[in-house]
Amino acid sequence: MFKTFGYFLTEASFINAYYMPYFRKSSRPDIMEKYKLETEGHPERHPHRDETIQAARVIEDKKFQDEIESDKEFPLNPSREYGAKIIHAMESGTATRINANVKNTGLITNLSMGACVEVPCLVDREGIHPCYVGALPAPAAALNQANIGAQEMVMRGIMEKDKNKIFQGALLDPLTAAILTIDQTKQMCDELFEAEKVYLQGYK
Repeated sequence: MFKTFGYFLTEASFINAYYMPYFRKSSRPDIMEKYKLETEGHPERHPHRDETIQAARVIEDKKFQDEIESDKEFPLNPSREYGAKIIHAMESGTATRINANVKNTGLITNLSMGACVEVPCLVDREGIHPCYVGALPAPAAALNQANIGAQEMVMRGIMEKDKNKIFQGALLDPLTAAILTIDQTKQMCDELFEAEKVYLQGYK
């Protein structure tokens, strides 16, 4: 993507591939292999990923519970997460800078108003202050806007309890559109609606 469009994408490569139509093509195992998106050793693509994660989490939780109930002294070392930095800045007034997901109030001028965008933010005792970015380069804006349009349609479907709008949002998703036909996307959505029907009371 960097070589093609000239701009570096900050998310992990295998995650970026979820938002673009170019890489995750199940009908093209050569492409999946080339970009290491279907390798056996990758935890994100492991066939038993969910079961493995669940089992590991049970073991990890039990170990942590045992440590809490013991006399173990836990080191007070900050992690890479922003939570502690945000709390410290708001409580102490010592300003810090983070990148945060906020509502687009004109911060990025060529993305939809109201969309969730990630921008630099200053944090102090008064709260979180998003910084103006301006216009993204045209290719970056186009890649982002394609996903925003799909996500907005799904959001409207959820707010209005309208399954058809959710289906339309799936059709607009760049990766879905690159892999599935309209009929296949409809079948996928119908299967998802059926699997989650207990949570979809009142949807039309």
